[in-house]
Amino acid sequence: MNVIRPNCRLQLSYTDLAFISKILGPGRSKNDHVLSLLTDPDSRDIMLDDPRLYSALIEWPGYLNVSLFLFFYATVRHDMVRAGIDNRDLSDYIGAMLTAFCRSERLRSPAPGQLPQMDAMIDSMLALENADERTRFQIHVHVANVSLFMTGVFPEHLRSRAQRRGSPKVEFCEQIGSRNFRMAGEHPQAERLGMVDIFQILSESFRRTRIVLNTMVDRSVLFSPSSSPLVV
Repeated sequence: MNVIRPNCRLQLSYTDLAFISKILGPGRSKNDHVLSLLTDPDSRDIMLDDPRLYSALIEWPGYLNVSLFLFFYATVRHDMVRAGIDNRDLSDYIGAMLTAFCRSERLRSPAPGQLPQMDAMIDSMLALENADERTRFQIHVHVANVSLFMTGVFPEHLRSRAQRRGSPKVEFCEQIGSRNFRMAGEHPQAERLGMVDIFQILSESFRRTRIVLNTMVDRSVLFSPSSSPLVV
């Protein structure tokens, strides 16, 4: 099953670790920092929470040779904590979702190569009617993720489409996202994957989370005003 998992912290590259060590390195050797990041999850999480790392990621005056896993996890985590949502696994999940949706094929379909391409959330929801239980879970997760991505990263695009074409408003997409996260969390597969708590929090705090993403995107060079959203 190709479902997004909270795994940004497990996919940090050596380049990521070297960058973290460079930023947080004074007073300890680079090798000591890298070793801690590689072998001690608690030390890793503390280092990733360091405000100096966040500042470096958003203010570094040159090319950032780091992975999207590091960039999205650290920036999402910082802004989520500021919003009062202090859950590392949740931030990790959102970071993994943002990383995955940089690929248009993942945005259109919950399981590339396994299900038909879906160019709209409504297509995904219509597919629920004839889907088996495993596929229903994938679709619920996919619709919820797309709702969060679009309302969080491209809310102005949604508002413009609503005005010009009568497309669903941001508030409607919030309701769809919250509902599908709830339904995903109630599915037996969520418990098997250890995702019940993440889906429940996202269902209950969908609007707060998407506003956090709105704020993050406003500060990020990865999402400029001229950026075009992927087809939804």
